Amino acid sequence: MAHVRAYASKACEQAARIAGVLTLWESLETVQVTAQTMELGISLARFYLGEARRLAEAGQVSEETAKAERLRKWLGESWPHEEITLREILQLGPNLLRDAKALRGPLSMLVKTGHLHQLEAGTVIRGSARREAYRIVGE
Repeated sequence: MAHVRAYASKACEQAARIAGVLTLWESLETVQVTAQTMELGISLARFYLGEARRLAEAGQVSEETAKAERLRKWLGESWPHEEITLREILQLGPNLLRDAKALRGPLSMLVKTGHLHQLEAGTVIRGSARREAYRIVGE
């Protein structure tokens, strides 16, 4: 609920307001909210809170996805070869991905989505056998 903390902190008040509106909708002369109407208010408040959470999470791009997209764009716009090695990405790639740990997730994601194809260990690229290398798959 971290993405909707402000909304979530007011959920109880919202449930009470909804119950009050439902009560007055039924009859303007009613002076008290019934337990049944309060339960309906709570149910609706939970629904709206869940929707707020769903929309907030859908609107956020994970950090890993953002890194993978940054690498994909860099490969497409800046890299002149069809193949690339792990070492080349670490040395020449986007600054935020010049760490082997930070690079693992984005590389895996690009392989999984078909933007990169992992080559067999020992594949010769630019005159040397490489332990880890990838072929860039065109769009």
